[in-house]
Amino acid sequence: MLIKEWEAKVDLARGAPVFAAHRISFDDQWRKVADKLNVNGPPQRSVVEWKKICTDLKSRTKRKIAENQQRLSATGGSPLRFSALTDMEKSIDSILVMSKAAAPSGLVLGIVTLTIQPTMAALSPTTTPPVLSQSSSQ
Repeated sequence: MLIKEWEAKVDLARGAPVFAAHRISFDDQWRKVADKLNVNGPPQRSVVEWKKICTDLKSRTKRKIAENQQRLSATGGSPLRFSALTDMEKSIDSILVMSKAAAPSGLVLGIVTLTIQPTMAALSPTTTPPVLSQSSSQ
C-alpha cells in the first residue's frame, strides 16, 4: 500500500523540501496517506511515525545497494557476499532511483570507476552478479 502511494506521489517518496504555501498541501497529502495506511488495520500510526518508517525504509535500501556495490567492486578472491533486494526494496529503488545515488558511476579522484550493468535492483539471489564495465562518462 505504501509503495502504491509513493508511485502516485513521487515527491512524497523523495521527501523533497517544501516551502511556504506548498507546505500545507504537502502535510495534507501525508495525512491522507497515513489515513489510508491506518485503514488497513493495525498498527495505527501518526503522520510523524509513518514519515519515520518511510525514511528508515529508504535509508536501509540505499545502504544495502551501496554495500552490494562495494562488495562487487572489491578485490580479493573471497567469495561474493551479496544481499539480494526484496520486492519492496526493488520497488523503492525503481521509484527513487537509489542505485544511481548509492553506486554512482564516473570519475572518482581522476580514476574511471566501474559500473554495474544492469542496476542492483534487477539482481535476485538466483542470478549471478553482472560483469563490471568501465563508465563511458569522462
